[in-house]
Amino acid sequence: MGKLLKFEFRKLFKSKAFYICAVIPIVLVIFSGISASQFYIDPETGKCIYELGEFLRHTFDSNMVIMIFGIFTAIFLCEDDVSGTIKNIYAKGYSRENVFFAKYIVSLVALLIMLASELLVAFLYGASHFEMTSSNDLFVRLLGQIVVLISYHALFTAVSMWLKKTGGAVALNILGPSLVGLILGTVDIILKLKDKLNGFLFSNYWISTFFADFVSATLTTKVMVTAFVGSCIYIAIGIVLGLFASKKNEL
Repeated sequence: MGKLLKFEFRKLFKSKAFYICAVIPIVLVIFSGISASQFYIDPETGKCIYELGEFLRHTFDSNMVIMIFGIFTAIFLCEDDVSGTIKNIYAKGYSRENVFFAKYIVSLVALLIMLASELLVAFLYGASHFEMTSSNDLFVRLLGQIVVLISYHALFTAVSMWLKKTGGAVALNILGPSLVGLILGTVDIILKLKDKLNGFLFSNYWISTFFADFVSATLTTKVMVTAFVGSCIYIAIGIVLGLFASKKNEL
């Protein structure tokens, strides 16, 4: 397992896709900061009145960021299958479980590196341009968003391991989350569940809703716990499906 991890990390840090996908969210957050510093201006003083906590709360709040993570996960996980290298790895006696978890762990570390880099740049930019404020639940909100993004990554991993084709996995990782949300929302409307089941909606339990909950201005304890638990369930589902695909798919 140790050699597999070293191999995957070596591949990660040689990957151009990793650096490109890491830089784009940073650029996006800087542009977001520039936009906020120009929009939230006190007409009397001419100074920016945007708060640092508010800016940090929206650091990861971009569909583009989720798309980038989906694209990177597909590229990284499908690379060995597309190139045929995966056959050489299995030929060395490594089990499919070890190969899967090595890929999953390294791609997850890559995701966390991207998130940490984006958050660091957001803090440095925000601290120098916006009002310093304290927020009691900012840490919980950011932690929650990261957990939700990890659940996205787990599902992206499952898709990539099932398809094993970069193009198809990229397309499904980009369109899949929105498509599932649309389907669940449509089912809610057709069945009129909100009226029948005291406000219950299938769409409230999809990961995009969990992410929106952690970004929203109001966050109740019930909603927070539901989002955390739901995200962890999606992480488990993604890992199980990804591992199953890795064991079943033919080379």
